[in-house]
Amino acid sequence: MNSSEQQSIEEQTLEALRIRIPVRVFIGIVAVLGIIGNSHVLFLYYTRFKKTTYRCFVLSLAVIDMIGCCVSMPFEIVDESLPLSFSDATSCKIFRFVNFCVGLSCAFTLVLIASERYRKICKPYENQMSVSKSKRYVIFVITVTVFVSIPVLYIYGPKTIKLKVGYGKECTWGDHMAEYAIFGYIYAGFLTLLIVFCMIALSVIYSIIGISLKKHERLMRARLNKNHRDSIKLRRTFSSSNDLCKNQASTEHRPGSRLSHSCEELLDAISREKDKFRSHSPKDNHLKSETRKNENCQKGEEVCDVSNSEKRLANVNNLNHQDKTAKHERPQQLAENLNSKLPPADSATDARVFKNSRVFDLKSLKKSFPVERKEKKITKVLVAITLLFIASFFPYVIIVIVFFTNPEYENNMTSSQETFYLIGFRLYNINNMANPFFYFFFDLKFREEVFSLYRSLCKKGTPRPVK
Repeated sequence: MNSSEQQSIEEQTLEALRIRIPVRVFIGIVAVLGIIGNSHVLFLYYTRFKKTTYRCFVLSLAVIDMIGCCVSMPFEIVDESLPLSFSDATSCKIFRFVNFCVGLSCAFTLVLIASERYRKICKPYENQMSVSKSKRYVIFVITVTVFVSIPVLYIYGPKTIKLKVGYGKECTWGDHMAEYAIFGYIYAGFLTLLIVFCMIALSVIYSIIGISLKKHERLMRARLNKNHRDSIKLRRTFSSSNDLCKNQASTEHRPGSRLSHSCEELLDAISREKDKFRSHSPKDNHLKSETRKNENCQKGEEVCDVSNSEKRLANVNNLNHQDKTAKHERPQQLAENLNSKLPPADSATDARVFKNSRVFDLKSLKKSFPVERKEKKITKVLVAITLLFIASFFPYVIIVIVFFTNPEYENNMTSSQETFYLIGFRLYNINNMANPFFYFFFDLKFREEVFSLYRSLCKKGTPRPVK
């Protein structure tokens, strides 16, 4: 290789490095943010959250994302830093294998999570996935991912590429694949079909879950409206019955009169209260005490004082008068107390009661069913993660399809087009970074735990004042 050819290779390398500067910056930012976010997820979910299937899946995704941020992305930066001179076969095979394992395990784990969400939302009365079973499923997914990614160790390696002047090396299908290119195409097509299948499966499952949640919410609101309408009708009926009972209680009961069912129940309650009042009446107690005194008087003394007899007669007459007054006042008092607890039966009050009680019951309904509200929030988090997964892998699928149809399309791109092409080809790395941000914005408990963690750290770092 003469000096002019060597100089031309160096110039082409510098040009390739200049094109790849935005790619390396993009991957570096994603890696740093992913390491920071996933470290928070691993620490807080492991130490502050209860053992649930959701916690198991979150920790599994966090471990996969952390491997992607700490292993796969640094290798991508190194690969882009040696665009025309990557010649180490071992590192190329190992890191490509890790890249495929991370991407496929994310896809398969999201499908597993979606199936668990489907069973919990759409079939809540059937047997649900336990924590131990979710761990076994995660291990099974990782095992399948490793098994599917094993051919990468054979396919990938340093490949000699022809430059404008001279030759270079890059980490892609190895030189040994020139004779077995059909095998590489079959395997690449198989992986692409797997990713597309996962994307379709996730879209279908979460569409069914969304329809089920909408239907459930619509039925719940309809049932709530019906219950409140029945409640308003009952308030009107009971209020009118109460007015009737109040009028009947103020007068003597006529033998031939017919009362409503609620009025009869009210009068029965009044009669029971009267009996109870009589049983504890001071008149009866006083008469019992007077009877004991008379017995003692006959046993101990021959003649009782006349003045004491007159006092007893006056007390008895006074108690009789109080008993008669209580007989008339007690039913009216009961009716007034009952009437004071009921709202007036007019349309404006009914509308106001309906609206206020419905709002109150909606709030109490959310508090009464915390598990259902929690499941909805968890589903929202997982739907956001799934949508990001589909959006980030979509450019990768498009690029692979274009490569199958026209393998020489890279040679006709400009420098800016090549930059966007390289970023789009690695856009799926966002999955390993973005999940903690979804947890922070959608999971209230995780957000509170993050704030609590930093408040405690700030309190420990604040120096105490010197006395």
